[in-house]
Amino acid sequence: MAVSPNGTRAYVTNSNADTVSVIKTATNTVVATIPVGDAPREVAVSPDGTRAYVTNASADTVSVINTATNTVVATIPVGDLPFGVAIGVVPCPGHGKPGHGKPDHGKPGHGKPGHDRPTTATAPAPGNRTPA
Repeated sequence: MAVSPNGTRAYVTNSNADTVSVIKTATNTVVATIPVGDAPREVAVSPDGTRAYVTNASADTVSVINTATNTVVATIPVGDLPFGVAIGVVPCPGHGKPGHGKPDHGKPGHGKPGHDRPTTATAPAPGNRTPA
């Protein structure tokens, strides 16, 4: 399960139904059910709340959900049995280094929208790792 950054929605995978339920947290009601790939396992929401990424273990894909329309806007082929997904922010190169020269350059984004880049990673199920 993942919660939107503003806390108004929760996204829950329904593995046997191949769907994601969107729950309005203020009322604890399901406001949408979104068809995704086979055997969804994990979900993560982007830092800006516009996308949710769902691993589909049996389909070997990740579904990308537009959270404004509650529709799948992309399906990304990935490796065998993707179970985990995580989203983080990659800071702009050079920021946070001592002596960078600008007082606001120690924080991600340093006040500039879109300056840092979100990144998404998936992980295969334990025991299903491809040898390097």
